[in-house]
Amino acid sequence: AVDREIETSLRSLEALAAPPQLDTGDVPSFYDHVQRVVPWQPRWRAVLLADAKGAIELVSTQPLGSVARPAIGDRDYFKELVATRKPVFSQIITDRSPHPKPTIMMVVPVIRRGDLRYVLGASLDLSAVSGFMPEQTLPAAWTATILDKNGTVLARSREPEAWFGRPASASFRGAGGSAGFAAGEDGGVPAY
Repeated sequence: AVDREIETSLRSLEALAAPPQLDTGDVPSFYDHVQRVVPWQPRWRAVLLADAKGAIELVSTQPLGSVARPAIGDRDYFKELVATRKPVFSQIITDRSPHPKPTIMMVVPVIRRGDLRYVLGASLDLSAVSGFMPEQTLPAAWTATILDKNGTVLARSREPEAWFGRPASASFRGAGGSAGFAAGEDGGVPAY
């Protein structure tokens, strides 16, 4: 169910990268389009568009051209996307807004005529992910945890506030950042 939610969000972001405004570099028209789409994505906090070098062109939560923004070219997720030209999820990061909150960036390449033209990203609302966990109707004795690629707790079905941002046990941190399941021990309790 979590995979399905994330996949739906990723496909929505990829669809957002398709409009012809990005073919012609019409960032103001694309900004207007983004303003209509983002409210329909409850797990997105903001959308950003950066050029192929990482200079931010727009952020959906700010008026277009209102503030000079730092580039994201130094971020590991941006470098990975440039190298692979495939969608990438970041590890947990603190956004650069005036009131920073932990988030995960989901970024997709915008490729035109074989060239990487832009990088389109959405910051995910991690409280929405945590809110999704109790809906999974796990058995009462079970605890489900979602980790980022560095083994940091993003969401947990029990006591999410107490665990958010903490490192997982060593056996799970060593999973190498791959998606899936792992067997190990969590606080002395056998876990899968």
